[in-house]
Amino acid sequence: MRILTKHLALSVVALVVSVPPLGAQSNMNAREQANLKFVLDWWREVIQSRHVELTPKYQAEDYIQHNINIQTGRAGFAKFFGGLGPPVPILPWCYLDPKKEPPLPIDDSDGGCDDPNPPPAVGNYLNQHPGIDIVGPDGISDSGVEIHSFCVQEGIKNIVLTGVHTNMCVLGRPFGIRQQKMLGNNVVLARDLTDAMYNPRKSPFVSHTRGTELVIEHIEKYWCPTIGSEDLTRVAAGSADPAK
Repeated sequence: MRILTKHLALSVVALVVSVPPLGAQSNMNAREQANLKFVLDWWREVIQSRHVELTPKYQAEDYIQHNINIQTGRAGFAKFFGGLGPPVPILPWCYLDPKKEPPLPIDDSDGGCDDPNPPPAVGNYLNQHPGIDIVGPDGISDSGVEIHSFCVQEGIKNIVLTGVHTNMCVLGRPFGIRQQKMLGNNVVLARDLTDAMYNPRKSPFVSHTRGTELVIEHIEKYWCPTIGSEDLTRVAAGSADPAK
């Protein structure tokens, strides 16, 4: 186990200890099964539960840290994760909490489809748009735990959210606005790169575009600022200059 404890890298965090399928586990020998249990126990006790006092149980004092944002060695690891505070639960869905925000300004109780003859609902999305290139440093996941772990590993605290739907997944998914705010991240919404799921035949009986705007205004008031897509490519005057 000496080799494992010395080289237990935080790359595991990005993968969220990707557990082999049961079929693959059944083909493991005793040592491989023991190693898997060792890593999973470390993940649950030290990373998820933040019991950094247990790091000597899993990591050697001079263990090698491969994340440039964290000091190498067990002490640096414990200092970094101990400074994150108590664990914040990553919920399967972050529902509206009346203690934090009022009801949304639009009625999406019918699912929000504004097609007069809605087609059958599609529940499985299996493909990425071909216009989006996935390259080396990108992280792809629909898991809130995986995305949070990836951000921790990469030292990411500033997050721009885009996509659909503003009043549903953008707010409620385990990597959406509500969860990111609970995790203490600096999050903004790109207001012209999102769209609400809203049927104008429902309250407040405004256009689809205005319905989206109302949700964005709600987010600006109760959750986070918004930016325009041009802000993602524009360099603020003076920000690229040497420090003075």
